[in-house]
Amino acid sequence: MGHEEGRQEGRKEGRHEGIEKEKTKTLIRLLNKRFGSLSDGDMSRIDQADLKQLDVWTDAIFDASDLPEVFTKSM
Repeated sequence: MGHEEGRQEGRKEGRHEGIEKEKTKTLIRLLNKRFGSLSDGDMSRIDQADLKQLDVWTDAIFDASDLPEVFTKSM
């Protein structure tokens, strides 16, 4: 891989990480507002999720009656 290709790949990975970080923060904020404080287990589950799963859980907030129901939703 050439120097320029490496730089482009690094920027792409950085953008992806930034998007994932923002989606994680948004999901946590919305879950706290709707259901109250999250457990360490919930936080760990969110931290390990990929972008698609974060989107699924964020959408599930609107239909779920409780926090465990949010996490039953998967891609």
